[in-house]
Amino acid sequence: MLHISSPFSLARGALENLSIAYWILHPAARADRVQHALRWWAQNYLDAERALRPVGGIEDGTTESALLQLKELARRTNGVTAALIRKGHSSSVAVKYTNQHAVEAEQVLFLLAADSRLVFRLRSCEDGPHYFAGGRSV
Repeated sequence: MLHISSPFSLARGALENLSIAYWILHPAARADRVQHALRWWAQNYLDAERALRPVGGIEDGTTESALLQLKELARRTNGVTAALIRKGHSSSVAVKYTNQHAVEAEQVLFLLAADSRLVFRLRSCEDGPHYFAGGRSV
């Protein structure tokens, strides 16, 4: 038996990943997109290190080597701050960015279809988020 709120754990992960994709792809400036993408890759290596190190699933120096390659790529790209790459990113940075820019563009960013009868959309508005089910505000 599943806990009643278990679908929200899945939805949270989906919304965070959507926000990260938006954070990487949205900026108009190429340097910003490259920097965000390199920070995502750095975070991916850092997370792999954290998960695999305790079970011996990663060789010594692998993460450091990858981070140095990302930093070098950042250094060769105009407008990218190499020092930020090593830190990776946090999903809260991407979610805040997405929320800020979605309001500016008045876009509907999040679409979660639980099944064919029930669709929830989250839209940022002046008076807070609105949720829609089957075309009606709830």
